[in-house]
Amino acid sequence: MHWKNKTSVKYPVHALEYDGKLADDAVGKANVLNQFFSSVFPDEDLSSLPLIAARFNGALPSDIEIDRDDVLKKLSELKVSKSPGPDGLHPRVLFETPFVICDALDIIFKKSFRTSCLPKDWKVGHVTPLFKKGKHSNPSNYRPVSLTSVVCKICESFVRDMIIQHMVQNDLLTSDQYGFVAVLWSQK
Repeated sequence: MHWKNKTSVKYPVHALEYDGKLADDAVGKANVLNQFFSSVFPDEDLSSLPLIAARFNGALPSDIEIDRDDVLKKLSELKVSKSPGPDGLHPRVLFETPFVICDALDIIFKKSFRTSCLPKDWKVGHVTPLFKKGKHSNPSNYRPVSLTSVVCKICESFVRDMIIQHMVQNDLLTSDQYGFVAVLWSQK
């Protein structure tokens, strides 16, 4: 298996033009992309969000309950073609060794849920510019992709599943929020 090839940059970022300047060294290109990516995600006015509290009077979910079988299921659903995160742990390794790794992951996930803490290494992400199309020197032709720990993504998926289940059961999602919720998408 050639995992080393999966972690290398397939298409290096060319010299970039931004605000009439040319950045051709690594630091200059990183600064240009950072400046551009920051500019396209401005602070949002959150005062116009719909009032969900008025629609819900029940109890909030408390603990996330998982077991070994839940972890095994998540491991079996991994996309092995995805890139590893900063820890270098490739999804294929997890996918192909589920019975070896699931008990350890179950313990780590449960401790994380119980203590509300994540391992320090899981908080690291590598932002990589991914070229879309057009002129290579235009920073707007790149989009940021954050490579994070695959194990952390599995842990996050348990939290996401619980939140989505709670929101669907309590009718807390608006019709505008179906894009990333498979349950609602299947009803459209």
